[in-house]
Amino acid sequence: MPAGSPVQVQTAPSDAAPDGRQSNITATVFGGQKSAYGPAIDDSKPGVALPFRFAGERPQVAVTGKVSGKSVVCEIVDVGPWNTNDPYWTTGARPQAESGTDLMNPPRHTNKAGIDLTLAAAQAIAIDGKGLVDWEFVQSPLQPTVT
Repeated sequence: MPAGSPVQVQTAPSDAAPDGRQSNITATVFGGQKSAYGPAIDDSKPGVALPFRFAGERPQVAVTGKVSGKSVVCEIVDVGPWNTNDPYWTTGARPQAESGTDLMNPPRHTNKAGIDLTLAAAQAIAIDGKGLVDWEFVQSPLQPTVT
């Protein structure tokens, strides 16, 4: 299977957390623009952007706010933030954007975010603009819900 394929991406690497959870990832709120996957991003639906372009069916993502403890299941609706080919979760690495610059030439200064949230997702987990989250891929198909 090619590196970065959706099936590989959904499987937790051996050096990641035992449950495949990505911890203490900076999240920012985005929306209103056209998605890298086609349609405009719908701010009223829970969604995320991850720095990798998924081929075929995209996995769902469960995101939990570190402060609120609330969770929401989201669709992957865009590629980003900052980078377009940084599947940090496949190796247990931290998001490259945490370095403070992205992979563009010339590099841009980042806000250190490793995931973007639509307004609906951010509101569901009580993040106002920027905050820390834990996230993981959802293995079974679920409708977006808030817990």
